[in-house]
Amino acid sequence: MSGKRYYLFDWDDNILHMPTKIYLQKYIASKWVDIIIGSKEFAKIREHIGSNYRLTPDSFKDFSSNINFLKDAKSALQSKSFGPSFEKFKESLIYGNDFAIITARSHSPETIKNGVKLLIKYTFTSGELSKMKKSLGGQKISDYLNDQEYHGVSSEDFKKRYGLTGTASNPEKSKKMVIKNYIKEIVDSVPKLINGDYEKMSVGFSDDDLGNVKIIENLIKDELLKLYPHIHFVVYDTSDPKNINKNRIFIKKV
Repeated sequence: MSGKRYYLFDWDDNILHMPTKIYLQKYIASKWVDIIIGSKEFAKIREHIGSNYRLTPDSFKDFSSNINFLKDAKSALQSKSFGPSFEKFKESLIYGNDFAIITARSHSPETIKNGVKLLIKYTFTSGELSKMKKSLGGQKISDYLNDQEYHGVSSEDFKKRYGLTGTASNPEKSKKMVIKNYIKEIVDSVPKLINGDYEKMSVGFSDDDLGNVKIIENLIKDELLKLYPHIHFVVYDTSDPKNINKNRIFIKKV
């Protein structure tokens, strides 16, 4: 018997530190002042949107351009601006594990998948590439990547698929929808799991945003464990890159 492993990864500041900027206004000295920040800083001040900070129509303009995403991904890869889950994501690729990318961005699934292709192109050694091909057992890398899921929860593709409006400033509801649907899909795709074909099934979640981490924890405890008690859930809180193992949260049915 063997185990089935699945992973769900956030992209920004988790897999890669992208140079993409966010355009906001901050209330300083009785007036609103234009500021430009990165996604890591935005995660920290996001709860203050509507008080000390406010969005503009152009706040996330760089998060919707498919061309800019690939340009920024290439830049991050070439400068080795790797996020705390970069090695875990790379490992999942090498071993041919199934995964989903869930990001607050509004890029198309095809664009996000192309970002993964760039990651393989710029960071895999020939040995790692050979190991990945061996893990896939004859399946083409392109076909393997086509089988995975890529969700920009602010994208038009996402809105059409789920009938929801996800925004980069408040993606929690959309991410929960994706997670619940993904878990159902992978369980349905392994119908013989509980009949002994597999020893265990594990699902790992990785996010650098503490708000999202807490929401994922609660979702697992309040809903997913009741529906899927045979799944082993692990949450990787990567908000502190120096203590990922310390912040690895195992959630089991009591």
